[in-house]
This record gives sequence, C-alpha cells and structure tokens, in this order.
Amino acid sequence: MNASAKTQKGFTLVELMVVVAIIGILASIGIPQLTRFVRQAETSEPAERMADIARSVQGYVDANPTIAADTLAGQVNNKQAINGCTTNCVDTVIPTVSIPTNSRWRYVVGVSANATSRALGVCIVAQRCSAAVTSGICSAYDPGGVLFSNRDTSTEIAAGATGWDGPYNRISFISGNATMALLAAGACPAVTMSAAAASAPSAIAP
Repeated sequence: MNASAKTQKGFTLVELMVVVAIIGILASIGIPQLTRFVRQAETSEPAERMADIARSVQGYVDANPTIAADTLAGQVNNKQAINGCTTNCVDTVIPTVSIPTNSRWRYVVGVSANATSRALGVCIVAQRCSAAVTSGICSAYDPGGVLFSNRDTSTEIAAGATGWDGPYNRISFISGNATMALLAAGACPAVTMSAAAASAPSAIAP
C-alpha cells in the first residue's frame, strides 16, 4: 500500500452529524419563509381584483346621483363575485365587475354609504377555493383570506392593528390561519376569518 492511500480518510460520524444538523436548521428557517413568499405572491390576483371592485361600486353610486347613496349601497352589500356566479352576484347590479374563468377566488363585498357626501366604505373579503370553481360553486376554501379596505388604514396600523399593508390584510392567508381575529381598520370592522366566507364584514360608514 503506497503512502497516499495510507493518508486518505473520509468524514467522521461526528462531522457528518454536524453537517446534517446545520442543513436541518437552515431548512427549518428557509422552508417556512419560502412558503410565506409563495402565498404572498398568490394574493396579487385578489389584491388587484378587490381594488377594481371597489372602484366599480363607487362608480355605480356616482353614476346614479338621483338615487340615495345608501339605497345603492344596499343593492351591492353582501353580494359575491366568483367565476360562474349564479346567485347573489355583484355583476347583476354592476355588469363591469367580472372574474376570470380560471380564477379560484371568491369575493364578498361589504358596503356602507354616507348619505350626505355619498362617500362609500367598502370592505371586501376574498377567499380561495381549494379546487377549480365550476358554475359559481366552491365546496371548500383554503385556510385564511384577504381583506381590502377602500379607506386609509394608517391610523389603525399606528394604533396596533397588525396584518394591514396599506389597504390590504393578507396575514391570515399567508399564515394559513383560518380562525385569525383581525382588528378593525379603514372601512373594515373587526372580523374572524373563519366566519368571513359566508358574508362580508359590514363596512364601516365614512
């Protein structure tokens, strides 16, 4: 046996265990962060769609100045927007509201109006169907959801209303926590996400 063969050696068991431990620690930190980034990216569709719905609702009220704002708000309040919607649909009142055919998100709109200024409080909740939506029917939703307020939330954020990022609150969807209690902010009252699929939070009047 030559000299080079005698000096050749591999890793010891202790060294291998240290490497495995380091990989485990990095994975425990990195995988949850990656999951959060992916779920946050998945909220880009509802964020854009909810802002469009809120603008459409305000436009509907502005386009009918002879009708009381609270009457118009009542026509839209607690209506839904979902691919293939057949019951209690926003687009039966506001045809410009449309949902892409491949969307798995369902939106429920909460609206209140200031009778004098005709300004609206619009709070929309979005939850994602666990499977493809057919004929407006979703049998089960992914945990958590996304909230949207058309009114500024900075005062409430400064006071400790966590999870709000400007007009959006995505924290329960990103964390996958369906029963998270969210504090009021902007046009949205306090709400527990587990109850939000059935109806929209009643928007706070401006």
